Amino acid sequence: MHDDLNLGIGYQIFESFPKSTQEAFLNPSARTIGQALNGLVLFFTSPLLKLGIVKKAELEKFKHDIQQETQKIPEQNRDNSKLGLVVKAIEDAKYQLSEDKIRAMYAKLIASTVDNRKNSLVTPRLATALSQMGPNDAVLLKHINEQEGHVVPFGYFIKKDNVGTSTISKKSIDFLKTGTLINQDISALH
Repeated sequence: MHDDLNLGIGYQIFESFPKSTQEAFLNPSARTIGQALNGLVLFFTSPLLKLGIVKKAELEKFKHDIQQETQKIPEQNRDNSKLGLVVKAIEDAKYQLSEDKIRAMYAKLIASTVDNRKNSLVTPRLATALSQMGPNDAVLLKHINEQEGHVVPFGYFIKKDNVGTSTISKKSIDFLKTGTLINQDISALH
């Protein structure tokens, strides 16, 4: 039904849930949404938990982060029209629960997906892009977001003399608003 959105097996599994379970998720009450999201998180992460790939504490933190973010959404703004994207985000997140910053970004993405004030901007690409990030990438995006106009100077210092030119610094980004200089290897810069 939604194969053209590339939502994956997670959405197909959700469609196989009993109608009562689907309706519990689709009900806009805060308690029900929280329970349904917790259930989806457990459903998609329990195999990794059993194998010891995901730690219980990380899973609990993820559920807590999602709950905190979704509680900020006024009841009248809860929306289930992007349910497949919620499932995709949870499915993609399960591999990075050990990374605090990435886990928090997934929780915000999931909450934005069930918030009708934001979910028109949510696409499958966001979960996919997030799944490709590491912690340094998350820090970089956070700093870029904090910059006015989301523009930052980028480059490296070089030395020119009679002998030639040589690089004297790593690639670096200067975040003017926060005063942060990042000159570490960041995959997004390559």
